[in-house]
Amino acid sequence: MQAGRERGRSLTRGFPDSRRALFEYDTVILANVPADALTRDQLGLLAEYVGERGGGLLVLGARSLEAGALAGTLLEELLPVDVSARPRTSRVRGSTCAQARA
Repeated sequence: MQAGRERGRSLTRGFPDSRRALFEYDTVILANVPADALTRDQLGLLAEYVGERGGGLLVLGARSLEAGALAGTLLEELLPVDVSARPRTSRVRGSTCAQARA
């Protein structure tokens, strides 16, 4: 990640602690972050960030998208995949793929 000097320092403190601070970012990337690593308030802030501010959200990695991990959270409706369904198992190197919403 590339960030200016001041923003870089703020990233060492973890997830932004206020709506104002979060809304300063253009994109949030959750890379291999299990759903339970974020509080309900943080998930709510992310939902507002995407829905109201129009901020970008990229969710990737097995722990972020494992079956049911984000089901029932405030982020579920924001994602273009069905996180409540069991993923299909791919035969390619044993990876799993979430089913895309139709």
